[in-house]
Amino acid sequence: MFRCSPQVIFGGRRRMFLPKAGSSPHGNGSRQDGVDLIDRWITQKAQTKFFYVTNFTDMNQLEPANTDYVFGLFNNDHMNYELERNKTTNNANREPSLKEMTEKAIDILLRHGDGFFLAFEGGKIDHGHHAGKAKLAMYDVLAFDEAIEVAVNKLGTEETLFVVTADHSHSPSMGGYAKRGKKLYFGFRWRS
Repeated sequence: MFRCSPQVIFGGRRRMFLPKAGSSPHGNGSRQDGVDLIDRWITQKAQTKFFYVTNFTDMNQLEPANTDYVFGLFNNDHMNYELERNKTTNNANREPSLKEMTEKAIDILLRHGDGFFLAFEGGKIDHGHHAGKAKLAMYDVLAFDEAIEVAVNKLGTEETLFVVTADHSHSPSMGGYAKRGKKLYFGFRWRS
């Protein structure tokens, strides 16, 4: 984060960047070493057009032409599942969706014109599988697909390499003897 200096960082887990106890203006975290990495980042970027954002509204108001670096931490813990995030859609302080973060990141990175590497992850898919929350995992797959669609539409496929993979994978499993075509959840059906 400090040596390679990425231009855009969006995600959750703010507490991992903050000291466990102390007087950080950003709140308390879980770092045992007492270091406030948010303040360190702000200090490092002081001579640039930088922004530290914590919600959709602040992120959405960023103007790519006036943004060299942005650090967005939208939750003190993990980001919410997409299905749960949507409950706060009208809230100005809500978390941005993966699609919204991807779109804003691309807009900022395109400003520099030298090409770029962008990685984004549907991290809650894995969490849903581990917790046995298939419906939440499936909606996060759809959210990831929307983010990919935004990237393809904004960047095209002529001079862009898209790699979609899993760091490891899980397949949903169904206990019992459901027949093919049995409706799982609203909007989802098993396909043969």
